Amino acid sequence: MIIREQIDIALPSEPIWEMLRFAEYLELWNPKCVHCTGPGRELRVGDRFQATHKLSREMTSDVEVLTFEALRELVLRYYPREMGGYVDETITLEPISPTRTRVRHVTDMTHSSIPKWVRPLIWFLTRFGKKTGPGPLDGLRDAAIAQAGMLGRSFSY
Repeated sequence: MIIREQIDIALPSEPIWEMLRFAEYLELWNPKCVHCTGPGRELRVGDRFQATHKLSREMTSDVEVLTFEALRELVLRYYPREMGGYVDETITLEPISPTRTRVRHVTDMTHSSIPKWVRPLIWFLTRFGKKTGPGPLDGLRDAAIAQAGMLGRSFSY
């Protein structure tokens, strides 16, 4: 099962990438992440760290950085300790103008141990269910705008 989302943010890629390049910032923009222990520096391919997400309950994952292309793409592989398999998360930045960036977010659960009968339900709820609060892309947008504001830049969305 693959879930795809996208958002256009009225910022250049740099302040958005700033929120992605450190594992510790995951807590700032992903509302489901309650704790993240990263390497304390910019991520690199092959890095491993831990992240705890609050879903129906708290779940801790060992996370591996698969792709790290500055200002373009980050691919993380989550190995949830409470489940078998893994989940891949891909975040891609695509400049659509000097002041706007399209952010694509893909969550690939194909290799997770989520039962096959549950996957269509998750897809249906993600696609047609009522949104309850901000998601990761909303959080990424808000954190990047706040970060750009701290640097003295003004952007609107």
